Amino acid sequence: MLMLRELRFIWWNVCDFAHFDPAMAERDRWPSSHAMFQEKLRRIDQTLTGLYGDNLPELIGLCEMTREAAKALRIRRLHEYEVIFSKPRGPDEFQIVVFMKSNVGLRRKPPLFAEDVPKFTRPMLIAELLRNDCHLRFAFCHWPAFEEPVSDEHRGRVASTLRRDVYKFMKSDQGTIYPKEYLALGDFNIEPFNPIFEMKLYASRDRDRARQKPHYTDEDVGRVRLYNCGWRHLGEEHPHRMEPGPVGRTGTYFQASTRIWRTFDQLLVTGGLLTGKRPALDETQLLVRSNSGILEEVSTPRKFEFVNGVGTGISDHFPISGTLLLS
Repeated sequence: MLMLRELRFIWWNVCDFAHFDPAMAERDRWPSSHAMFQEKLRRIDQTLTGLYGDNLPELIGLCEMTREAAKALRIRRLHEYEVIFSKPRGPDEFQIVVFMKSNVGLRRKPPLFAEDVPKFTRPMLIAELLRNDCHLRFAFCHWPAFEEPVSDEHRGRVASTLRRDVYKFMKSDQGTIYPKEYLALGDFNIEPFNPIFEMKLYASRDRDRARQKPHYTDEDVGRVRLYNCGWRHLGEEHPHRMEPGPVGRTGTYFQASTRIWRTFDQLLVTGGLLTGKRPALDETQLLVRSNSGILEEVSTPRKFEFVNGVGTGISDHFPISGTLLLS
């Protein structure tokens, strides 16, 4: 097994990435031809290459893709990776898929299923890195969408499921000598300031809050405080200038129908990753990625289109990527 000095990860909602099936060709979100599917596959591959070259990250979390599309991507580019699927109800279901680099100590764990939510609610996929110097747990999330009260209720139930898993993981095996840390990343379909993060996950904008000593009431409510790194990705990143300046982004997702930016793709971490001691999150490398080839074609992320054999766009979400520093 290769002992990593750092572990890199990326999350990306690739948006409606389905395999070609003639029986589904007339349906919304599905490719109408094999050529259309191949072009979307090529553009995803090209984007990963533009971001990383031949040295792809050890953990790759993608969502809104079918199982067969994920298999095609693995054959094309990710044959050195193990795959975690979310056990969809059928081959036509869009799901989360996690690719784990083989032979670096990563392993899959059972997914998290929320209770009292619609059956199509996606489970959260779990990967872990267990070594003699650390135990890291990753949850990959794609929470229910839509700005409706019932959607918010279902997101709250999924958040409670995640909160319980964070607490169970962090408080188990207290006699171990290696540090245990938790990371949750994905498309949460809510902004960092949504009350669900604070009320259900105790995830705040404040690093010190996540690093504080446990309170005597934490056990009563199953609480582990988290830091929501997504706060740093809100708003304009460049000052206004009289002359044309660099194209800025103000979130991770652009809703074309309303022309509104959202910061839905986020990372939540336990406070131990923010102390400077390894394992540690290198926040300088926690980035919204819009700086590669296809992602630079337009000023806002755009869904994939295929007209007269020519592809444009790729997804209405930008990827987010990061690095953990290991011993």
